[in-house]
Amino acid sequence: MSNFRALNIAATGMSAQQKRIDTDANNLANLNTPGFKKSIAEFNELPYQTERAAGMGDKSEGEYYSQGIQYGTGVGIGGTSINFAPGEAEERSKESLSLQIVDNTGNNFFIINLPNDEKAYTRNGQFTKNEDGVVTTMEGYEVEPEIKIPVDIKGPVKINEKGEAYVKLAGSKDNDEPTKLERIKLAKFTNPQGLEQIGGGLFKETNASGEVIIDEAGEGEFSGVRIKQGYLEASNTNSLTTITDLIKSQQVYSMNSKVIETSERMLDDVVRIKG
Repeated sequence: MSNFRALNIAATGMSAQQKRIDTDANNLANLNTPGFKKSIAEFNELPYQTERAAGMGDKSEGEYYSQGIQYGTGVGIGGTSINFAPGEAEERSKESLSLQIVDNTGNNFFIINLPNDEKAYTRNGQFTKNEDGVVTTMEGYEVEPEIKIPVDIKGPVKINEKGEAYVKLAGSKDNDEPTKLERIKLAKFTNPQGLEQIGGGLFKETNASGEVIIDEAGEGEFSGVRIKQGYLEASNTNSLTTITDLIKSQQVYSMNSKVIETSERMLDDVVRIKG
């Protein structure tokens, strides 16, 4: 029976390490993805099996167990946490629609309108415009609020640190005031760890993330937050530490496989002796 327990425990160890490797592999794969936030697989102990509880017996009768007998059943993944630490700034064309959120927490997001009328949130400010002149993500999802760039403009769109977009219309003079478009809004959450990752650098609100807070850069809850045009936030995956984690996971996986091999040999011995 104990050998079967060892087999199961080692199997949970191998399964947990495989999930950690899967997580690190995804982190590495997105090393060059703008705004990507790395995930961390969190381990936890599985429930214990109790053969004898501590404190059993009666002291007056001389039979009292100050220690119990418990056996662990292995390890599992308790959750995958997200590291929201801001990535490094990567410079793009000053005239592009690439935008970086400059903050210290990583808990500030652009708001994206999905086709099903739901909202999503992202740190990836790699924006472009569609055939109607509306600012969108690279996948074609519109940025909230809608910013529509007129066809007849003179020069590039300018977006300041407050997220205010300006253009000069064709035919305007150099000393004319630019035309103001919409102002980009930002969102934040009480518990960003509760957000759901849906791919494409997008997150969705859940009951665990808390109610979304929306305002503009530099205002209210977003005081000190800036938007920087011509830059993107790089992935916050650290290749060196991730490779180190992969090596550790592989070693632990290998050690658990050795436990399985040893347990199987012991079971073979038992079968031969009884046989």
